[in-house]
Amino acid sequence: MKRLLCTILLSLVVLPSANADTGNDLLSMCSDSRDEAQLYCVTYINGIVDGLSIVPNKTFCAPTGVDWRQVRDISIEYINGLPEFRHVLAAILVNSAMTEAFPCQN
Repeated sequence: MKRLLCTILLSLVVLPSANADTGNDLLSMCSDSRDEAQLYCVTYINGIVDGLSIVPNKTFCAPTGVDWRQVRDISIEYINGLPEFRHVLAAILVNSAMTEAFPCQN
C-alpha cells in the first residue's frame, strides 16, 4: 500500500499538469521521450495494476516475475492495437490489457 501511495504522490509531483484519463492521453505521455513523461507513463500504468491487483474478484493474475517494463509494454501494445477504443478511460484499457495477457485460471 505504501508503494502505491508513493507512486501516486510521485506522479502528481513530477507532472502535475499531466492527465492520462483516456487511452489517447496515456499513449501521448508514453510516447514522449522526456524522462518526466516516461516516469509518469510507468507510474500511472503500474499504479493502476497495483491497485487492481488487491481488489477482490480481480480480473487478471500476473505470474511472479512480471516486471514494470512488461506491464508497460503490454498496456501500450494493447491500446495501440485498438485505435477505435483509445477514447476509453486509460484504467479500463490497462485492466483489459492485463486481463487478456494474464487471465486468472479459475
